[in-house]
Formats: sequence, C-alpha cells, structure tokens
Amino acid sequence: MKPLFKCLAVGIACASLGLSLECAAATPSLGEFGYGNMTTKRAIYNAIILVNFTNNNGNTPLTVPFRMGTNQVHTNYAAAERYYSNWFFGRTTSPESMNGYFHEISNGRFQWLPAPVCMVLMDTNHLYRTFWDHYDGTNGAAADHDYMTHMIGQAMAQGFDLRSYDLASKGGNGNGTVTPLECTIQLIGNDLTFGGGARDWSGTAGVDYDGWVTIQHFDLGLRVLAEELIHVLQSGPPGDIYGPSGMSSGFTVMSGGNVLHVDAWHKLQFAWCEPRRYSLRQAGLLILPAAQRMDVNGPVILYDLTNTARGSKEFFVLEYRTTNTSSLGSGYDKDVKDSGLVIWHVQQDGNKHPVNYTTTYFPSAETNWRRCMFCRSLFITNRTDWPCSRSNTNHVAENAGDDKHLRLPCNDPNAGGVPGWRSCQKCGQLFYFPNLTSSACPAGGRHQAGVCEVSLRHNDDPEALGTRKWQHCSQCQSLFRPREDAHGNPTDYGACAGANGGVHAAGGNTNFYTLLWADGVNAMMTEGSPNFWRSRGDAWHGGDGTPGLRWFDGTSSATRILVHPFAPGADEITVEIQPDFETWVDFRYGGTEDGSFARPFNTFAEGVNAVFPQGNLHIKTGTSPERGHVGKPLTIEAYGGPVTIGR
Repeated sequence: MKPLFKCLAVGIACASLGLSLECAAATPSLGEFGYGNMTTKRAIYNAIILVNFTNNNGNTPLTVPFRMGTNQVHTNYAAAERYYSNWFFGRTTSPESMNGYFHEISNGRFQWLPAPVCMVLMDTNHLYRTFWDHYDGTNGAAADHDYMTHMIGQAMAQGFDLRSYDLASKGGNGNGTVTPLECTIQLIGNDLTFGGGARDWSGTAGVDYDGWVTIQHFDLGLRVLAEELIHVLQSGPPGDIYGPSGMSSGFTVMSGGNVLHVDAWHKLQFAWCEPRRYSLRQAGLLILPAAQRMDVNGPVILYDLTNTARGSKEFFVLEYRTTNTSSLGSGYDKDVKDSGLVIWHVQQDGNKHPVNYTTTYFPSAETNWRRCMFCRSLFITNRTDWPCSRSNTNHVAENAGDDKHLRLPCNDPNAGGVPGWRSCQKCGQLFYFPNLTSSACPAGGRHQAGVCEVSLRHNDDPEALGTRKWQHCSQCQSLFRPREDAHGNPTDYGACAGANGGVHAAGGNTNFYTLLWADGVNAMMTEGSPNFWRSRGDAWHGGDGTPGLRWFDGTSSATRILVHPFAPGADEITVEIQPDFETWVDFRYGGTEDGSFARPFNTFAEGVNAVFPQGNLHIKTGTSPERGHVGKPLTIEAYGGPVTIGR
C-alpha cells in the first residue's frame, strides 16, 4: 500500500494534465556500484613460511632466535609452527587472530584455510638489505624475486606441496598455475628489515605461480599483515587507493596505524556487504548498525540517478564506526579514529575502479614539480641546470615519499585557493608574483615570472589534497618545505637566496599550503567533519548536521544529512536524509538549462526527471502538448498563471 499512497499523495495545482501516474523507478542493482568487482573466494588457503635467520653478519638487525609472542623459539620449531598456526587460523578476538579479524570484517563471508605453517632456517642474510632496494649490484626486483625463491624453495623441500593447491580437490581450477586465490604465501622473518610489503613472484621454485607474495618481519603484527593480504585479494597491489600517504583519515585498515575494519567500499567490492541503496533526493530516516555487528546490510549507498553523468558512477557510502559497542565490545574496530557517521565519497570508472581525482578534474596540470633535496624549494624539473641556493649547485629532485607525486594546475580557474604563484624562468622555482620586487633568485637579482599562474590551497581548505606544510618564504618569496624527522618536526629549512647564505624564513602554521598530488589520489575518500574535509577530519557526531553533500566537481547535491543524538557505545545510530530541491520549468525558455528559477527546463519531462521524490516541481504559466508519465511522488505547482499540459 505504501507505493500507492505515495502516488496518491502527488499534489496537482495545474489547470489540466494529460498524463498518467505510476510509482517510482526500480532501485539500481548493487552490481552497478561495484558489488563483487574484486574477485575473491569465501575461503582461500594461506601458507605461512617462517624464515629464521640463525646468524647475524653485523649489517642487518636480527632478533635471534625467532619469537612466539613474548617467548623465544630457541630450537623448538614445532612449537613455533603451532603458535603461528593458531595465530593465523584460530577465529578469536581475544587474543587477536588473523582469521578472527577477517571473519569480523567480512561479516562472516571469508576465512583463511590452513596450508602448511613451516619454519625454514637460513644461515645468512648477507645478500639482503632492504626489501625494496637493490643488493649485490643486481636489479632490485630481480634480487627480491631470487631471495623469495630461495625461501619458498626451502619450504617446498621440507614438504610444502604448493602445486597441490591448483587441484580441484583443494578448490583449484587445474590449469597448471597456482594463484593467490588458490593459495596465498606469507614470508615472515626475524630480519627486522623485512618491511611490510608484497611482491610479484611468478613461475619459479619448480611450480608455476602467478601472483603476489607478502613479506614482513614478525614484529609488524596483525595490522600490516592484514593490509598486505587485502592488497593480495585485490589481485596484487597496483597502488594504495588512498594515495601516497593514505587518503582515509584513520577509518580503514588501509590508512595505516592500528588494527581496525576495512572500509565499507572495500567490503562492497569484495561482496562482504550488501548496502541498502537510497536516493539522496528522497527524505527519510536510516538506521546504521556498528561495523562490529557484522550486518551485511549495514552500510547505505546514497545516489542520484537524475544526473546520468553521475548515476551509479559517483555516490556516497554511509557507515557507523565506533571504538566500542555496549553489547559487543570493541571487536576489531577498537582503534578506529572516531565514533560516529563516516561518509565515503566515491567516483568510479566503467570497470568499477575509483577514477584518478587529479587527472579527472585537473587534466592539464603540470606534473613535473619536485622539491629540491638541497634548498628544499619547489621547482619544475623540465631542465637539469636550474641554479640552487645551496653550495652553488643545481636543483636536484628529491624523488622519494610524497614529493614525487606533485602536480600543479596551470591557469585553471577551477583550481581554487590563493592565486598569484608563478614559476621563475631563471631558477625554475615557484614564487609569489605579487611580491616580485622583494624576491630573490638563486640566479641573481629578482625572480623572472613565467606565463603559468598557479593557485595554492591552504592546509585548512577542506578540498586541499596532497602534500601538506609547504611554506611561503618571506625573504626570497619561493615555496619550500623543510625536511622533517620521524615525528614530523622540521630539521632542515633548506637554503634561501635572499638570506645571505641563510635558510628560508618559516611562515608559521597560518602560512602552510598543500600541493596536489599528481597520481595515487583516487576518488574514494572520506568526507570528514566539520566541513567535508576530504580524507581528513572526524566522524559526524550525534546532533551534527552536514552541509549539502557536494560532488567532486564542486557542485552541491542540495541534500544534507542530520545525525540524531546517540549515547556513547550505541549499537546503532539514526541519520536523517534531508533533500532541499526546487525544480523549475518554463515552456517558453530557450537558454542554458539547469532547473533553477533563472535557468529552468523547457519541457515537462525534464522537470519530472530532475525533481526528487516528494519534492516540488514549479511550472511557469504556459502550455505544452506533452503527454507522459510521473513515476515518483511529487508536488506540481503552477506559477504566475495557469498551466496546461497534454492538450
């Protein structure tokens, strides 16, 4: 009866209508939003190879012998294998276990099956330096491959039958090649330079294997191993979807930090949840259960099908995250950054992968900007002979960390932020053109401005994405960022051309800028409180009301979300969807249309298509011969005189 009631609730204030009414269009399928897009299985075998280096050549830090929690292995290798088998394949929350974690985050839809857990002994690690680096003068990737082959080969010599996991009896497809979806491999060592990571390992050690292998030292714990296994489930880590330094503000295990749930978008892609779908053009109340409750229908997708360019390609995912629930405790979300509503904003391509935010919205931006490792200034790398302020040398790009991802939109009115920045044609540095007369160039005299104007966003700009804490030097007018220690404290302010051999002048926090990344910034990120801070901010708390949800192109959806008050540790929260749409039609209008009063649609069908369910369609006085259908509850009002449709 409810759909019929909604149809009868349509208010008609027109003179006459030659049209019929029918109920709302079908809800888009989960598949349109990427459900099950990341191919996985409900259960996958996991082989654990414990690599115990028994000596230390003095070049690489080892913990000898291998540890079982707080206990030492000594020569009790069988006990160590039992310990790690329980740690991986037991399904407990306290103590933590890998299967317990994946059972909870997958809503009971995934588990790891025990393949052999075995200890291999290696008497030297002198070839090994750091996992991602070169050793012994060979190519780094090839060296890593050979190193892993040696470890896996030893495990196979001890009875690990890797080939058997391709057989149908163990869920394999029998094609002669083992993949991580048939058997994953984890190398866990007592070499403390085993940084958490994953590496392609293919077709060696006597078995055709095609996929990624994780490798880390045992002290990294559950979070790092879980994150790398999630990468493997994505059929290899092509790059963290949250960008070079994490784009998720502490609300997913993929953002680093402590143990916590994976985000609702990953769960959707893995088919671990089936979110409810709800039009953001329809008012209503939604109940969101805590992630620990393992409710497959817990999250909600908000979409707008009236805009065909967006449709199911750009949408929002709502979920409730909390460090503790009164009935279930903390579970594996005890270290989530904040408790409340978390809003994920996603834009996907035809393959259901997040689009690259930077190239999508700033396609003509210049990509070859880097920080100089000597003077710490930002410069463009289109030449190798740009003069540097330190040691009378040339700029050298610091091609590490976040500084290798920089991209600056050139002469782009949509870039936003503080305009007036230009590149110097004498030194290649970016400088503030309005202060040209007080500038100082490493090539001598003042900077010489190029034609490309750049706008920079301050750190406190909600849409500032990228590398933070760049500063405006008041002496030379260039942009610089100090080198920092592991705790984020500045240690080297570089060299300034305007300070007689001194360092750049720090401008303080109010002068900090954020530079857009060139790659790795995918359009899947949080919209944080209090002002839709992209990839930053807090959860939305009880009593919070959001501004109008905005799309990635900066336009507003005209829909707000109100979080109803809730007690700490609540098992669920209630959020209210509050659309605010007014749609206009004028049959005589002939200009650019967007449905506003000033730029109305000129056909009844366009107006009906654009108005949100239960919304208002205003039609300026006039006549149209159109005949059609209204498939949603709405109110139609004539404005300025009578309106005739269909006659």
